[in-house]
Amino acid sequence: MPPTMVVAPPVCSSDGGYAVSQSQGQLAWCVNRFGVPIDSTLTKGHVSCNVNGTITKRVSSGDICPEGQAPKVCRDECSLATCFAHPDAMCVADPCNKCVPYFVDAAGDKVDCTAICDQEAFKTAPCHVNSGIRRRIRFTFNQTS
Repeated sequence: MPPTMVVAPPVCSSDGGYAVSQSQGQLAWCVNRFGVPIDSTLTKGHVSCNVNGTITKRVSSGDICPEGQAPKVCRDECSLATCFAHPDAMCVADPCNKCVPYFVDAAGDKVDCTAICDQEAFKTAPCHVNSGIRRRIRFTFNQTS
């Protein structure tokens, strides 16, 4: 299973700009001076980058994606994603699948975000659409401001 990405604020340099090397968990990548990720630099491991976003040193611990899939740096795909059926689930994005978001529970298992009344478990019993599940506000870092 490839590593996943979550919405996280970028790392800043000492002068208040974007640090040229960014990382999250076991993934690292370069950004340009405006903080835009450079997908071709996404690495499972560690990268050192210059101010133009070019890798100067890469220490890789293997492939990110299965062969034939190009990884992409996920940015804010989870900022608008919701999972009403599991409001405590965490949104993650798959860098090997165009950063398509999905939700996982506390154990890291994928959860079904289909509306409660549409899930198989509720097909045999009455289901109330307003079952008390409310939308949760997700706070994210806005790179455009």
